[in-house]
Amino acid sequence: MDNLDVTTKKVKIVLKVGDKINILDKLKIKCNEKFKYNIIDAKIISVDNNYIVTALKKGSTYIEMFFMNNKTPNYIIKINVLNNAIETDIDDKNLSVVNICSNKYTYDILKNDINELCCIYNDILNYEILGKSYDNRNIYLLTLGNKYAKHILFIQASMHGREHMASMLVMRHIELICKNYYISEYKGIKISGILENIKICIVPMSNPDGVDISINGAEVIREKSLFNNISKVIEENNIHHEIWKSNARCVDLNRNFGCKWQYNYNFNKKSFMEYRGQYPESETETRLIANWTRENRPDICISYHATGSELYWDYGQKGLLLNKSMVIRDYLKDFTQYELMDRSSSYKTGVLGYSDWVSMYLGIPAFTIEIGSPFVTAPLSKEEFNNIWEENKFIPIELCRYVVNNIN
Repeated sequence: MDNLDVTTKKVKIVLKVGDKINILDKLKIKCNEKFKYNIIDAKIISVDNNYIVTALKKGSTYIEMFFMNNKTPNYIIKINVLNNAIETDIDDKNLSVVNICSNKYTYDILKNDINELCCIYNDILNYEILGKSYDNRNIYLLTLGNKYAKHILFIQASMHGREHMASMLVMRHIELICKNYYISEYKGIKISGILENIKICIVPMSNPDGVDISINGAEVIREKSLFNNISKVIEENNIHHEIWKSNARCVDLNRNFGCKWQYNYNFNKKSFMEYRGQYPESETETRLIANWTRENRPDICISYHATGSELYWDYGQKGLLLNKSMVIRDYLKDFTQYELMDRSSSYKTGVLGYSDWVSMYLGIPAFTIEIGSPFVTAPLSKEEFNNIWEENKFIPIELCRYVVNNIN
């Protein structure tokens, strides 16, 4: 029974309709003992006697695998099956700027990638600096497409420091669209044609101080009082710096927006996560994003977080906003097969963030997309990225197409 523990191992696999894999090879299981298995939804996948899994239709399901004499599963495997028939000639095989070979996507790497992409694609991509973080790192805003277009898709990532793979994802989105802008079609329309009437505005790293703390520790913070407070929080909580979520002032930015802020009582002092701050929008990073959103009123707002393979969309909105949100929700679900978090636990408990605020206070359809396996916590390993990419790579261009076709 080589390579097997008595505890249950949990794994996520992403396939496309028609794919076939040997599940034992995929899990690197080498043993002579027979398995029995249980498929939660046999309409989505099948498994034959040789443990060949066939993806039958798009959807999400689980396989439980047992040694013959066991009652507790040795493996629980979540399988997302994606559509393999999207009408596009977009090529994502030769993207060379955004490096996905490491999971440590630091602020300096981001800055270099922004400069290189804006140099290569200067006719369709530009950036501005919304402001500075507390430790003097830039909060970048990139604009892709027709900068004079009235419609806007807004995407932000890495509001939590340890979720920096989200920054890598959205930067790769930018490179993909730029590389294919003039030469490829998506569902029968040139990408350049879609983006003639809408621009994509992206803050790829909302919390650059927090990202660098998570990756490299408090030592990356240059301002002495900030460094001292961060070091104190890490020591008092007996944590490793890699799980850091907050900004350099030890405030959780996603708890610092004004939606039900007064009910976020869980952490009432500086912390590596969940502390709401002294008052709504007390933090520079929060104010920059909130002010930009208020002033520009995007058609759709996307907030990338990690982890869970979950889609938050339901914040108690009603009427036309609810109807719009449900339509867009279904697009996102169709592409990612992420679990829909209806009437989410965060809505019930009052622990609310940027997307909740955008939807409930500004009346804009807003969605939080939690990338990564539901069986792991951030920071995500580099092995997670390929699955995340397959699930999310067409999200920006699909949402742009939706806005152009459906919103006046």
